[in-house]
Amino acid sequence: LKNGATEQIKGQALNHLVRDNHLMLGCPPWNDESIKEARLQVKVTAEKGDLYQLRYEGSFHLDSDSKWNKSAYRGKLLGKATWDASKKRFQSIQWVSLGERNQRELRRNETRGNVHVTKVGSVFELDPMLPNDHGITPHRWKYGYPREMKALISR
Repeated sequence: LKNGATEQIKGQALNHLVRDNHLMLGCPPWNDESIKEARLQVKVTAEKGDLYQLRYEGSFHLDSDSKWNKSAYRGKLLGKATWDASKKRFQSIQWVSLGERNQRELRRNETRGNVHVTKVGSVFELDPMLPNDHGITPHRWKYGYPREMKALISR
């Protein structure tokens, strides 16, 4: 890690963030085909000893016409974090995302009236006083995911 270095976040970390609804709670699952754009970059903004200050910026466009999800989402993410290189873990993470969701098919339990487009925001913060969760499950995994969809993403 060097001050000023910028990297694109890819692979499993980006996939988990986008597909498993950590950008917006309360939405149906997204599959690989629905991801039209998913960019997340991290930049080292300062270093002091083993501590590195990081800044995150991302943009996302999801569009699905599946059996489980007939909607689209466009949003942005900003965040900051402190990485402790000696312990190989984050001391803190704070991310905020804001976007717009367009529900092409309204369901009884999701909205009232005829509102198709809504603003969706979320905040993600690592609490340094609690142990880190590895393998955070998707939002509503226990109560809201269809069995067929669980099978597809539980590989």
